[in-house]
Amino acid sequence: MGVLCGTSLIAFVTSALFTAASSTPTSCSALAESTCLSAFNASVMNTTHYATGTYNISGTVNLASFCEVHASVKYGNNDTLVFAIWLPDAKYSSRFMATGNGGQAGVIEYGELMTNLNLGLGFAVAGSNAGHWAADNMAGSSPGSGAPGVYQEYLHDEDQMKAWFHNGIAIFTPVAKALIKEFYGQEADYSYYRGCSSGGNQGYSLAEFHPDLFDGVIAGGPANWFSHMLLSFLWNNQKTNADATPIPDSVLDFVQAKVLDKCDTIDGVEDRLIENPLACSFDISTLACTAKSQAENSTCLTPAQLKAFELVYQGPIRSDAPNASIYAGLSLGSEAGWSLPQVSGIFANGFSIPMLQNNVFQNLSYDPTTFNWGSDVDLVDELLSPLIDAISPDLSTFRKLGKKMIVYAGWADPNIAPEGTLQHVEAVTRRTIGPETTIAENDFLKLVMVPGGGHCGGNVAKYPYIPGQYGVSAAIVEWVESGKAPVEGIKSWGPPNGENRTRKLLKLEGPTSCCRRTFFLYAPVAIPTVYLVMSTKVYNGSCHCGDIKYQVRLTLPPNDKIGPDVPREGTRIYKCNCSTCHKAGMFHSRPSDLANDFILTSPTDVSEIGEYRCFSQKIGWYFCKRCGVRTFGMGGEWVASEIDVGKWAGSESGDGKMQRVFKTEPVKNGAVGFGGSPLHYVTVNGTTLDDIDLIDVHNKGWIYYIENKERKGKENPGMRFREPWKGGMY
Repeated sequence: MGVLCGTSLIAFVTSALFTAASSTPTSCSALAESTCLSAFNASVMNTTHYATGTYNISGTVNLASFCEVHASVKYGNNDTLVFAIWLPDAKYSSRFMATGNGGQAGVIEYGELMTNLNLGLGFAVAGSNAGHWAADNMAGSSPGSGAPGVYQEYLHDEDQMKAWFHNGIAIFTPVAKALIKEFYGQEADYSYYRGCSSGGNQGYSLAEFHPDLFDGVIAGGPANWFSHMLLSFLWNNQKTNADATPIPDSVLDFVQAKVLDKCDTIDGVEDRLIENPLACSFDISTLACTAKSQAENSTCLTPAQLKAFELVYQGPIRSDAPNASIYAGLSLGSEAGWSLPQVSGIFANGFSIPMLQNNVFQNLSYDPTTFNWGSDVDLVDELLSPLIDAISPDLSTFRKLGKKMIVYAGWADPNIAPEGTLQHVEAVTRRTIGPETTIAENDFLKLVMVPGGGHCGGNVAKYPYIPGQYGVSAAIVEWVESGKAPVEGIKSWGPPNGENRTRKLLKLEGPTSCCRRTFFLYAPVAIPTVYLVMSTKVYNGSCHCGDIKYQVRLTLPPNDKIGPDVPREGTRIYKCNCSTCHKAGMFHSRPSDLANDFILTSPTDVSEIGEYRCFSQKIGWYFCKRCGVRTFGMGGEWVASEIDVGKWAGSESGDGKMQRVFKTEPVKNGAVGFGGSPLHYVTVNGTTLDDIDLIDVHNKGWIYYIENKERKGKENPGMRFREPWKGGMY
């Protein structure tokens, strides 16, 4: 007979004297008769009870007996998701842990279930195939991976694509919770999620699309910008195999050794480990070959190899806007791990090309060497990104519900650029909490960056003394259930070679017990500037008709503040609430070196530009006399110069052509600026920057909406508006 929905199976099969700590194989098998799942369009497929030590995955056995249930859930257009849940007989602490997938998913990650069951935290654990089977979509004998020219069915099914990342965890979680309630007689008190790589994307998807499902979310090595990560795989493979000459392992090992020689002791400890790659200034050109014999012995870099390394560190950029990054580059210290994922093409062939052929271009014969790094990037953003990316910086609902999140990444990850992880956490922090908030001050999301850490754990082959497991599960439990945010440290275990060391991010604590070390989160102090991942590049700007053209060096992300109490060289993109800026749609974008970071390239006579001055008459607001667009503001004096614009923009050789441009310099006599120094002011209108998507900058939280009434005085006639309008760019 069927078991009545809502009845505790342990009590039903045994007696009221039994508790969750003493369930039996009989109570496990009774789940097969459950009537509780029909409301979820789901059904139990099978149940099996495993005694302690009888379930073996690659030599690791279960440390607790449990009931395994396989169930299926119908979703979408007649699609099916299959999941497994392990319900421990003993040591259950009324906690549920859902686990994520790796790669293209399509399998249940039983190893992840085992890991979380054996943590001793009392989890009932569950994981799914993410809504499709790898066996139906794989190339040859490689599950969860495609190949050029191979048809992958799920990439043509929108529901399956969205289940892969956005919805799969949410599809099976209510069913898993219902089974927990039926098995133990009550709902789990707390629900958690943990996943890495693709599972990190699934974690961000939960926070973005299903913020109410879990109390705590762990996203490791997150591939949340999956569409652009695919482009980085393609870029890195193409650049490291230019002229049909791949970079051998010996060269990768050589470069990493040289990087460590340069960067190892920045933290004051010689341990063949880079504490923070962003703090290291390494010039790859110092490894250039001076003799052919050196190149043959892999003790230097040929010009082609040198260029390849530069491009991988840089990451892919748009061909139609050379300063516009598509995806972050790989970090210093990760080089020795590039061979398999990047150079060999296993990721480009297994992920990038199949998804371009199956989804974006709908052509299995599509040639990836023809990929246009401008217009085709837009096509990827239009067709692929909405299905698989979780990149919104606005996690306000998740935060308002009191949910918590831990994100971690390895600094030596050779697959997914850790710098991109840091950038996204900063964007989430600024957009969700406030533009002045630092990562350290984030009250709902904590970031862990692991020195020497690889992808989703240790980096055994290249950093054998780095542990492969981090105690983030215990940390999220303590944070959610006790309110203790993990700002001091997270324990880890390993490493394989048994060394006992302690690593730090911002501060050092003493060693833990043998074979353990502690990795620290960003401490609750001001983040050093280096953690802002700033990058200074040259951007082009123009009016609508093209009569006015300029170039400007800007630093993004921008510094935190701007105003009379901040040095004039501070860089910021901001919008204020004065009437002239409001009515002109002005988004101030300030260069650092006012005399050298801005050049007017057209027209060749500044008198041809319209100029408007208001109130103090100090600043000239320049606009095109033909199309009327306000392009920039300048307080100072124009200086005509003859320069090689290409060389000024950063090209080593330039284009060899001298061009008349206008630079600026301080006022020689008359007006003064902040601090009493001669007036010198330059700001360009962000809406006229041709290489920047202002909405994207806004979404990343990089625009500071400054309320000027307090600074300039509440009675200032220019402050006609109560506050700047944050939707103004739309």
